[in-house]
Amino acid sequence: MQNKKIIILFAVFFSVIFSLIYYFLFTVAFVSPQDKKIVLYMNQVGLYEQASGVESMMKRLQEAGLEAYAFEKDGLQAVVSGVSRKEKETQANGDKLSQLQQNYIMKKVTIEDPELVALIEEHKIDEVLERLNE
Repeated sequence: MQNKKIIILFAVFFSVIFSLIYYFLFTVAFVSPQDKKIVLYMNQVGLYEQASGVESMMKRLQEAGLEAYAFEKDGLQAVVSGVSRKEKETQANGDKLSQLQQNYIMKKVTIEDPELVALIEEHKIDEVLERLNE
C-alpha cells in the first residue's frame, strides 16, 4: 500500500513538471518579439496646419492635467491625448475631454513592427507616433 502512494505521488509530481515544461516551450519560448501585436488607443483632439494651433491645444490639455502628443500626419500636425494600450484608460481620458467640452475621435492602431513594439514597452510614445506616420 505504501508503494502505491509513492508511485502516485511521483506520477502527479512528474506530470506537473512536464506540464510546466510543455507550457513554457509552446507559449513562452516560441513566441518571438516579431509575433507580438500591440493595440494602441488614443483620442485625436485636432489636426492643425499652423504651429500656433498645436501649441495652444497642447497647452490647454496639459493645463487640464492630460498628457498631449503632437505628430505630423498627411502634412498636418495631429494632437492626441490618452494614448494607452488599455481601451478603458483612453475612454476615461475621453470623459475628461468631454468635461472640457473638447471634441475628439477615439482611434485604434494595431502595431506589429517589432521596433515599435519595443519602443511602446519602453514608454517612448512620442517616437512611436512619429514613426507610425512615416
